[in-house]
Amino acid sequence: MRIFIFAAWLIFFGFNYSSLAQGFDWELSPRLPQNYSSLFFGLGGSYSHSKEFGVFSFYEKDCNCGNFSGGKSSGFSLQLTSEYWLPSGLWSLRAAAGYNETNPEFSSVSSLPININGQENFIDYENTYSGNLSYVFLNFGAKRRLFESHFYLAADLGLSFLINNKEKHIEKIVGPDWAPPFSTNPPSYSRIVAYGEIKDIYKMNVMPIISAGYDVDLGTGYYMSPAVSCALPMMNLISSGNWRRTSFSLSLSLFRWF
Repeated sequence: MRIFIFAAWLIFFGFNYSSLAQGFDWELSPRLPQNYSSLFFGLGGSYSHSKEFGVFSFYEKDCNCGNFSGGKSSGFSLQLTSEYWLPSGLWSLRAAAGYNETNPEFSSVSSLPININGQENFIDYENTYSGNLSYVFLNFGAKRRLFESHFYLAADLGLSFLINNKEKHIEKIVGPDWAPPFSTNPPSYSRIVAYGEIKDIYKMNVMPIISAGYDVDLGTGYYMSPAVSCALPMMNLISSGNWRRTSFSLSLSLFRWF
């Protein structure tokens, strides 16, 4: 943790000047030498797709209606980001802060008995959990240019804090064909379970993030950085059960020297 605090201090308060800031040769002419800042700030955004893993229960009031074991989600993030390039021009320390929103979805099929004309029969139900989770996050890490090119690999530690948790549970009758509908108005084979819940989602999450990207020179003092990232499951997302997430993201950031 101390190394991340030290890295953040360098990024936000450290300054260094080099004729090859960030590895780009922005010198107009050998006769006109210039000094450039090694501290850059920028804006970024990303789109993510996640695989959800876990075994946890779906409840309607105090009734356990089945277990979820896997799902998927998509989401996006917006962020303020910064990079501080070390004198070698090959390494940078970086930090970012922003907003992330993701929409996990799980489904589970179960068979429950029903009494029809004095005879027990089984009906198949599909329970679907559809959520909307919003976080603010802080990322700290470092990146390394590869083979003196502008391709790079990066490693970050992400800290996410839950600020909003909306969820909806939908129950559908999926079979057999003779199954009667729910007694809704009008009768339907699908209903929203008003009091369904997934309990005890943690307010904070920690995830290591591995990235690969390329820095594109946009002219003196500016560069763009497209990247692909993978966020790995380090913590359980809930306290009662098991829920972990692996996310893959496409991102784009635009930097300007400070």
